Amino acid sequence: MPSKGRKGGRSRAKGKAKPSPKSSPKPSRKPIAKSPKSPKSPKARSTGRKKADKAAPTKKASPARSEHEPPARTASPPSPDTIKNTVNSLEEVFGRRGPKFLHKALTTCQDPQEMLQQFRDEEGVLVPTLKPAVQLLDLLDVSRLHFHTRSAEQLRQELIERISSVAKDAKKDTNKKRLDELLDKCFAGLNLPLVRPVVLHLLRNLETVDAKYKKEIMNNKELYDVCAIPLRRQFWMERKDLFESEALPLVEGYVSNRVQSMFEVNNNNSLYTIAGNIRRQDTNLVRLVEIVGDQTALYKSVNDLIRKRYSESLSPHYGTLRLDFLIIMHDRQPQMIASADSLAYKFAFCIDAGVRARHLDVKRSKDIVGVVDTLKKKNPLLCDLAMMLSDPQIVYFNATSAVRMVQAVVNQEVLPRDNNMLLFFLRLLGIGILAGDFVTDKVNKEPKLPIDIACEFVPRLCSVMVSLAAKKLNSEKVKLAKVGVDVLVPMLEKDPVSVWLIIQWIAYLLRQNDWDTVIGLIRLFPRFVGQMATKEDHIMHNMVSVMSVTYASQEQRWPTSFADCVFYEYFQLRTAGPREVKHALRLLYSVYAKLEPQYRDELLSYADAHMDADDVKSLYTVVKARIATSVPVSSFRAEHPSTPYASLEFAFPAMTPRQ
Repeated sequence: MPSKGRKGGRSRAKGKAKPSPKSSPKPSRKPIAKSPKSPKSPKARSTGRKKADKAAPTKKASPARSEHEPPARTASPPSPDTIKNTVNSLEEVFGRRGPKFLHKALTTCQDPQEMLQQFRDEEGVLVPTLKPAVQLLDLLDVSRLHFHTRSAEQLRQELIERISSVAKDAKKDTNKKRLDELLDKCFAGLNLPLVRPVVLHLLRNLETVDAKYKKEIMNNKELYDVCAIPLRRQFWMERKDLFESEALPLVEGYVSNRVQSMFEVNNNNSLYTIAGNIRRQDTNLVRLVEIVGDQTALYKSVNDLIRKRYSESLSPHYGTLRLDFLIIMHDRQPQMIASADSLAYKFAFCIDAGVRARHLDVKRSKDIVGVVDTLKKKNPLLCDLAMMLSDPQIVYFNATSAVRMVQAVVNQEVLPRDNNMLLFFLRLLGIGILAGDFVTDKVNKEPKLPIDIACEFVPRLCSVMVSLAAKKLNSEKVKLAKVGVDVLVPMLEKDPVSVWLIIQWIAYLLRQNDWDTVIGLIRLFPRFVGQMATKEDHIMHNMVSVMSVTYASQEQRWPTSFADCVFYEYFQLRTAGPREVKHALRLLYSVYAKLEPQYRDELLSYADAHMDADDVKSLYTVVKARIATSVPVSSFRAEHPSTPYASLEFAFPAMTPRQ
């Protein structure tokens, strides 16, 4: 350090102020005693002896001049908009005495040695203790600049480690105060490479900062990115746009994963079979909960964002996100949810428990009805409840439960309108289907359950069920009382609730191998209201999942007429787009053993036109590999159902409705 000061000062005096008599002390490290003679008389500088003494050490000191050239340069004042500055100009930022001060002092003082000694004393530079180290560095050919740089880096690293140790006990007021004071001292050096890592490390370990720093941090992406989550929450409370830019990718990532799960060949991970606790382990959802923390305002902002995205896309997966986000937030922040969203959580908890157990008891059904009944008029919470009920897994649960109740009505020979549980599930199903109208303000309050459903469609459905069951009897009277599925068409053309009932009834018919009735219903799909069965992905996914699991445990092959109806009339493979092709490939993965080899090859050929899509290509490769390693049909026997579909039954000869 002392040699650095001497050589640096002499180098600058030699390179920039040659006429000055104060720049004469340019000898090498040993002849220090000669330097006091030169400044005594300015005229002595012109003598030949002085020139010779001055020229000799100049050759030896030339490397030192190159070592000290960077500090001699003056850096322009750092701009607030500048992210990095290549010069550690501590003199300009912190007001410390540095190169500019030494240059001015050495060119104006009468005795440079005295001035340097005074500078060392005032700055605490201990020459006697550094002299042995400097001599060793000279022997190792280590430049002064390199020694200074490495020393500064070592000190900086020790400071960073000390900050980390203090931050661990930041709950103590004294430690928090120490970190704040350190930030006040070093934040001015934000644009200096030497100080910048210290500032960034402080921001990582602070949960609050003074208001005077917030604006610069929020406008500087690099600073903003290194800030800890608790510190960012302060910025998000003031800048909603920053929070939305942070939360929106997580929301979209979660929905994208749910869409991708529809094309999982593993039925255990499909849209309707994956358990809620597994689904809530999604990394995007966990991250979303982490950034919200215990801030009620941020929690409401996420709900507003989900509601906004739902109204724009009408994707039911945003309803799944609303449900999962509420439940996992209650697990992490129960007190906040109890004060901010207790009514919605009560509803979500009851419906999620029913889906998990595949059964709703009387107590939970009354709790759900109580919550819905309190929201008679327009209310944002009613929109959220409708969104949750639009979750595909909840819609599937309500529809299958309603079909069970219809079967119970048939078995008990009672009127559908007298079964309270049937009306309850139809009510929830109707709210979930109309979720898009609630969010877009097309519907301001819960509409009443159409009388046509309970008094017209369900009785007709019961008649068709009885008629199909009567086919197995040889009685002529029963044959005369036959009722076809055509009687259901008028309601299917105008009411989406009836569509979902038919979709779930098809699952029961598939298990009974009633090919003809299923074919007749599939051919009616284009006439359904809004063409729901052919346009909505989660309905197609439902059909694929039911057929996949139903026929995985059966040894018989599919009739050609039924296979043609499914692949060519329902999926329309001859003119299908990538969406229908993916659903068909997923079904083929599970039922390929039920089809003839030539028929399989024909189906796969229609996927060749869509191989430019990566998701179609990857699914096609998986199906081809599955068929290549096919085993005899007799080996496909599921002794234990691996999914809820395999364990669900729709016909219960002695079933009574749960009250």
